[in-house]
Formats: sequence, C-alpha cells, structure tokens
Amino acid sequence: MARTKLVVVALILLAGSVVCGAAAPELVQVGKLKVEAKIEGAGSPAVIFESGFTGGLFLWGPVQSQVGNETQTLSYERAGLGRSDLSAEPRSAERIARELHALLAAKAIAPPYILVGHSAGGLYVRIFAHMYPNEIAGLVLVDPATEEDYERMQKDKTVEDLEKMGMPAGAVAQWRALPETIDQARHAWPLPAVPVIVLTSKKPIGQWPLATAEDMQRWSAQPIGGEDSRC
Repeated sequence: MARTKLVVVALILLAGSVVCGAAAPELVQVGKLKVEAKIEGAGSPAVIFESGFTGGLFLWGPVQSQVGNETQTLSYERAGLGRSDLSAEPRSAERIARELHALLAAKAIAPPYILVGHSAGGLYVRIFAHMYPNEIAGLVLVDPATEEDYERMQKDKTVEDLEKMGMPAGAVAQWRALPETIDQARHAWPLPAVPVIVLTSKKPIGQWPLATAEDMQRWSAQPIGGEDSRC
C-alpha cells in the first residue's frame, strides 16, 4: 500500500494537476512557535511536503489537493518563512527535522510518512529520514539539492548577499547554518530501507543558482548524499 501511494504521489507531481477548493493554511502552536501548515485528506501513510530553501507551501497546492484524495497530507512553512514565527534556534537541518516532527505530533499525524522534498527540501527530508528511520514509508525527491550543491553556492553568496536580495529571514537563518547542515547531511547515513523516487527536470530556471544549462548539469550530476553516500 505504501509503495502504491508513493508511485501515486510521483505521478501527480509529474502531471502537475490543478485542483480548486483546497483547504486553507492554519497557524499551529508548536512549542513556542506558531507554524503555518495546511492539512488535507485522510489515511495512511501520510504524505509530508518539504519545500525548497525559501519555502512556499502554496507551491504544493494543486499536488497536495490531488494527493489528499488518496491519503492525509501536510505542507508547512519552516520557521521564519511564510507566516511561521522566526525561531531563535540555529536553522540547521537537524533542528528543522525536530521541529517538523513536533508539528506532526501537535496535529496528531501518526507515522509512517512518505516524505516529499523539493530542492533544499530533498536534503532536509533525507536528514529527517535518518533521524526517524522507523517512521518512514518512502521518499520522493524532486530536483533534490545535495551538500555539494550548497558548498558551491556558499562560495557565490554570503549572508549579506541574501539579505540584499530580499530573502526571507528564515532563509537567511538557514543560510547562516549551512556549514552545520552540510556536516549533518554528510553523516546522515544510512537511510531507512524504503522505496525512493527521484524526479528531475534538468531544465535551468534562468536565475541563480540554476541560471544556465551548465548550472543544471552540475546540480543533477551530484550523487544524492555526495560521493560517500551509502544508502
């Protein structure tokens, strides 16, 4: 059943279906923070959507509504993104994973989970899966970023550059914590023995960090987890 739903999620992502009448996001109290989250559907395993570096749960909207016809789903904004409160804690991947785990508990969304991660979200869900291996039913990685990608990008942009670009406070805090996140990703092995689907367009987006075909080639050429991955 979990494998079937994993394939359904991947097919819906590929199709990019549009659905109207989706549920509205809510603010959920998780410890000291209010976290913006949207829940749709019912059933198990629940499908959890992790957005790219600057967030944007609305980007999952059409896909989440469609998957919500099959099972329970959750998308959310990490701390300091969207309407979620900014956390004083360093925004490392392990901290993000613990906060997502607490959000799932606060909404009584029980494991197992199928984790869907886009770009930086692909890196974050890998670390979540490593931290909570017995709660994972599958992974769907959509143009997933790697630690090598972010090591390279850190050489291009400083924290100050991101602030000048108008990045949200949460994204700037995540950038500041990248050295810790990269180290955590390199040690996040093994991953649980679950089905994994990787989707990639291999098309540049016309802006940093994937402005050109050469940028996209470097991105897609990196092994997920780097050269030392052992999944």
